[in-house]
Amino acid sequence: MSKFLEIPDNALTPMCLHKESLFYMLSEHAESLKSFNNYPFGYAKGKEEEIIGLLMEKEPRMKIYYGSVEEFTENFKIFHHFTGSHKYFGTDDEPYQNPPIIYRNLKNEEYICKSDIFPILQNMTMRLNLKFPFEVFSIIAYFLKTQEEKFSEKLEFVRFDAKYFEEIEKELRQEMKKNVFSPQQTGKLLREMSSLTFDECFEKMKKSNPIVWTVLRHDRIRGYLQEKCNYYREGQHSACVSDVHIRSTQVIKSLQNVMKRRPEIFGNKLKITPVILRLFEDGNQKFVIKSEVLEAINTNFKDKTDILETIDMEEVEKMMGGAQKIEFLFHPIRRAKHRAVPIESPGLGDDFVTLAVDALFEFLKRLILNLKVFQTKKFERFLRIFSSFEQYFIWNMNRPYFLKTSLVDTMQMLITDIIGNDERIKEKEVRMVKKSEGFTVEDLKNELKHLGLSETFPEIEEHAEVVYKHVDSVKKEKFLRTCDLFDAIKHCQLICVLQRLPNYKKFLHNQKGCERIPGLKCEDCEGIQKKTSENLEPESSVTQDTSQCEEEEIQKPLKNLEIASSVSTNPQKEEIQNPLIPDAPKCEEKTSAIQKPSKVPKIEHSPPDACETCVETSEHLKKVMKRVEILQNLVGKLRKDNWILEESEIKKTEELNKEKEKNQELQKTILKLNGENEANRRVIQQFKDRITAISSYEDLGDPPLVYDCLICSNRIKSDEEYARCPLCNRIFHSICAYKWLENHTKCPACNGVFP
Repeated sequence: MSKFLEIPDNALTPMCLHKESLFYMLSEHAESLKSFNNYPFGYAKGKEEEIIGLLMEKEPRMKIYYGSVEEFTENFKIFHHFTGSHKYFGTDDEPYQNPPIIYRNLKNEEYICKSDIFPILQNMTMRLNLKFPFEVFSIIAYFLKTQEEKFSEKLEFVRFDAKYFEEIEKELRQEMKKNVFSPQQTGKLLREMSSLTFDECFEKMKKSNPIVWTVLRHDRIRGYLQEKCNYYREGQHSACVSDVHIRSTQVIKSLQNVMKRRPEIFGNKLKITPVILRLFEDGNQKFVIKSEVLEAINTNFKDKTDILETIDMEEVEKMMGGAQKIEFLFHPIRRAKHRAVPIESPGLGDDFVTLAVDALFEFLKRLILNLKVFQTKKFERFLRIFSSFEQYFIWNMNRPYFLKTSLVDTMQMLITDIIGNDERIKEKEVRMVKKSEGFTVEDLKNELKHLGLSETFPEIEEHAEVVYKHVDSVKKEKFLRTCDLFDAIKHCQLICVLQRLPNYKKFLHNQKGCERIPGLKCEDCEGIQKKTSENLEPESSVTQDTSQCEEEEIQKPLKNLEIASSVSTNPQKEEIQNPLIPDAPKCEEKTSAIQKPSKVPKIEHSPPDACETCVETSEHLKKVMKRVEILQNLVGKLRKDNWILEESEIKKTEELNKEKEKNQELQKTILKLNGENEANRRVIQQFKDRITAISSYEDLGDPPLVYDCLICSNRIKSDEEYARCPLCNRIFHSICAYKWLENHTKCPACNGVFP
């Protein structure tokens, strides 16, 4: 990552991360966390999981629904990083938090959104002086966001050239040196501020900065300054406010001068040739927002509708008069597990959009998991509402299109208002899954009954097995958890809802969203697959003999009869196989023609015999399938038991390893202590030897006339034990000599080294 793109650590705040995370949660979780303020000390860099963990402690239901802290954090990092995120999250009172996004064209050249130049300027100023206090950083960020609103009237892109931004950084450094306050300017400001109250000082500082002071910005900076003034002596608030004013003014003036010299970037009318358009990628689909093209052709065009249609690259080139006039920037559609990443709208304002198919999933998920409407309400209660929303989820629209995110919020508000007038019935909550056991298909079915969904959707348990297999195949841990149970319950309800809304199901198919719901059977997808397989078959009928053609005609009705008989003997799949029933009269006509011996003498079996055989075969298959199901259940139980045994063995192995590690540490400690004891013994023995050597000289003669001990400066009495220096023959108290030898090797009298 370029140094200009990386947000400095001291700009990242726990409060901003908290605000952004609320948009990723279900509203019932977000409501209980709005007042949370138990942030860790310091900046948010490297503390994302810690902050999310604190939120989950405050709202335990989050962990049940989203899984682990790591899973939530991983998906949240995907969700909150997009162009213009501060406008979507409403974090204008914070410094820029997300690094600019690099977009690449068909030639792999780098581009950035014009509005992302302002976070780059913030990064530059912070690197030039990392000692700026946070309130100064915040004021600089407010100035840059004000300029962004002024110059970025619509979505535009410019080339990202590192050398160009290096020149800006160099120029900014020079400007900041020029705009340092002189002692005279500082003294004048302090004199002006000294006679003012705190509020008057703050208002004076606000007026001198060209910033749009919203209520949030005003309260944020005022709170910081009030807290900072507590560290000054009483009555010195003017010095505190003046310090912040001087530092912020220096940077803001420098930025203004740099921006004035570059009208090609920081101008209201940015003319770029060729026209730059976003080329969205979603799987194998590539498309452009139509209104972006129309705005490029006619700058006065404004699309005020909630629906943004798309067109492909070829149509764009026709409208623009050739590919040489267009620069396409790749823009992948990104999705986290629980929400799609918002996309900035091409028009004016702070609108954001999302693909219509993502909007539908978001809307249905809120109904199912947030409002829990299908647990206590009959589905017919919402048929009229779903019918009115078909104007946005257009069933016959074959191309991808976008909806404004505010529209989805309005839909949920409408549903909430409608059911708010109903008699309130407390919905049952999803029960917890034991971590060491997981849950089975039967557990899923029981949970659907427990929640009352079997009454709303009588067939919902039929989808449990397919959904369970999918959830089990994508689980993050060894055993299925409560968050996986939530996913399974959601998928089962989605299938039942869409089966009752044929136009929504058709919409989902046309928007390539069928595969996102495991277990959903789409007749249109099956029809496409059938046509594709028929087109892939070799056309060999031209070269075949007439007899071979007749045999093929004979075999086709027999196959159709076999299929029809199998359908009649399998009532569970009767609804799915109904499309084959209209072909039955044709099959009878063909079989009646087949029975004529003059045309086909080789056929000996009659259709009734074939049907009896099919019936017997289907009954046999039923028995086999039942046995297979029983065996699968047994295998599942055995696997579960085996997993439990494996887990217990793993735990025991881990415990044994821990005990071994403890024993090894104890052995090391014992060896270390033994070594220290041995060393201490040697030192003690050396002291004893020295004392013995000194004492051996006591009988060499009479002591000198001086009886003062030079170590303690006290007189040596005749009845006290003494030691003699073998070098100078001076005597000392024995106890004094012993203590002296602990730290010294020389005589205190003659300074000679003891032997």
